[in-house]
Amino acid sequence: MPILEIDQFKVRDALAPIWREETDTALKALNRTRMVFRHAAAKGLAVNLNAVELARELLGYQSHWVKHLEAMPWRDAPAFYQSLPYEGRIHLVLKLTILTGVRPGVARGCNEQPEVNTSGPMGKLLLDVLRAVAEFETGLRRERQMEGIAKAKAAGKYKGGQPIKLEKVEKLRVLVEEYGVSSAAASREVGISRVTAHKYLVG
Repeated sequence: MPILEIDQFKVRDALAPIWREETDTALKALNRTRMVFRHAAAKGLAVNLNAVELARELLGYQSHWVKHLEAMPWRDAPAFYQSLPYEGRIHLVLKLTILTGVRPGVARGCNEQPEVNTSGPMGKLLLDVLRAVAEFETGLRRERQMEGIAKAKAAGKYKGGQPIKLEKVEKLRVLVEEYGVSSAAASREVGISRVTAHKYLVG
């Protein structure tokens, strides 16, 4: 349809079906229409610049109620928290929000700041929060570990920690002491954890 044929009545008829149901979308469409009319006028076309404002008057008042998203039941929060991965900044920010109840803007700010000045009061507060989160995570892991050990003992399958083979210890020490490989890389090569590698290297 040529823009010269569009008046306030056609704009009203186009937006009326969504004017009170999809209020944000309707307002965006109205603003885009206003921009089109202004551009057409700048091009020298004889359009009615008041058509959009008149259409809004014809459309009337927008009765809009905010519909909030349904919140998670608080009883489901612990299980949801434990289901989150232990890596990724987004998951860490979500955990911070769950544990501290900070506003979304604060949590997003923590995610967007790659460096934190720990000398200021906000930096020290963030360190305290992260320390508390780390202690909480450690407690959760310890609880899960103890539950697993208890179940294994009840089933007669628990044998305790198994010592690593002597060949792995020797290979670990050769990689670190003779070839200068880092303990982290050497532990991956040997197939043991960094904590276990550190214990054998220091001991």
